Amino acid sequence: MPIKEDIKEMKEIVEKATIKKFNVISVVFLIELIVVAVSAYPLFSIKGNIGIVIWLFLFAITLYTASKIEKFKKRYDIQTYKEILAFIDGKQLTHDETQQEIGKRNYQKIIFAFIAGVIALIICFVVIFICSKIK
Repeated sequence: MPIKEDIKEMKEIVEKATIKKFNVISVVFLIELIVVAVSAYPLFSIKGNIGIVIWLFLFAITLYTASKIEKFKKRYDIQTYKEILAFIDGKQLTHDETQQEIGKRNYQKIIFAFIAGVIALIICFVVIFICSKIK
């Protein structure tokens, strides 16, 4: 019996570490997205190409982090918001819930991409407004 309990405890430790890693990567990605959106206008207004090069470097780092998150999501088969929340809570969806979430995946990705684009656009306009008032 102690071996089964040890295995169960080790599995829980690994799951918690995996969840923590996912949370850390997600926060890093969010910060990178904000930095890329906020820094675009100031960096592009630097004379010469140095600002564009710096921004492209930041953008490349953000894309790399996004690819790490996508690989993580693919590895653990978490694609929808509900699946991600269940994963973070250390739970699993039932078969019926999983099938329902599979049906939602396509349009949820489109909606989330659209919302992210709108938020980025708003951030860019706010930064442009602030920078134009400073000059």
